[in-house]
Amino acid sequence: MSSTLASRFDLEELAASEPHRFQYHAEGGAYLNLRGVALEPLPEIDESKTANLCRVVRGLAFAAVDAAQSGHPGGSSSKAEMVLSLLLSGRLGFDAWNPKHPGRSRVVWSAGHCTPLFHGLVSLVYEALRRKGFTLPGPAAKAAVYPEQLAGFRRWGGPSGHVESQYALADTSTGSSGHGFSAASVNYGGPLPKDVDDFLQAACPVVGSYGGKSRWEQGVADQLEQALQRALIPHDVKEYPEAGHSFMNNKQSFFFKLLRYRNIGFNEPAAMDARRRIIAFFNAHLGG
Repeated sequence: MSSTLASRFDLEELAASEPHRFQYHAEGGAYLNLRGVALEPLPEIDESKTANLCRVVRGLAFAAVDAAQSGHPGGSSSKAEMVLSLLLSGRLGFDAWNPKHPGRSRVVWSAGHCTPLFHGLVSLVYEALRRKGFTLPGPAAKAAVYPEQLAGFRRWGGPSGHVESQYALADTSTGSSGHGFSAASVNYGGPLPKDVDDFLQAACPVVGSYGGKSRWEQGVADQLEQALQRALIPHDVKEYPEAGHSFMNNKQSFFFKLLRYRNIGFNEPAAMDARRRIIAFFNAHLGG
């Protein structure tokens, strides 16, 4: 937790009065649930302007999804306040005029499929600058996206279907391991594509985690391991025999509890080990 956040209330008092907010795991990791805690407004954040910009970004994201007739509008919409607040807080090291500055904050999109939100955010930034007479020059221009380009979302030559590191405000994601990434995390999934060897010719380093009890993933970890070895791609692929599909998602709704009878659901030992491996892998390949 940042010292800025910790200074806004007494952690010891919170732990004494509401201990359920604190979770510690022997495998590593500490969690603090702040939902519903009364916090003073941040002076750096204008909530009214942020809410208005969120409406604009959602409109851009929905336009991209509508144009492609494909995408994840729900996930994108749910995270709009999160990413706008981060961008506008002044805490994120980002220079829109030099988006790949070596001193920037590294941004990892752990929900790499929320590309409509991502492209909507980037197009908001660079459309605002364009209206002030500025566009990125030369090769740097590929880091920008503009609203009119969203009509080509998920089409050849248009904005990418998953977050890629060529863009501003992106350094890696846990989406598919396509061109432009510095590293990728593949969590579960189905069979590999028939042209996997061709696809991996330009792939980045890959860390993969699969559930051995998932009927969709039988043998996939071993197949991916062999394919990455053939392509000479740095990798860390592991299958967890006691885990099923979606074993890293700790969802408590009744529907997801029912899915556990189909070997779909949270497995804490596997999830903690997979997260440890992902962090170590990203540290090794994104440390520069």
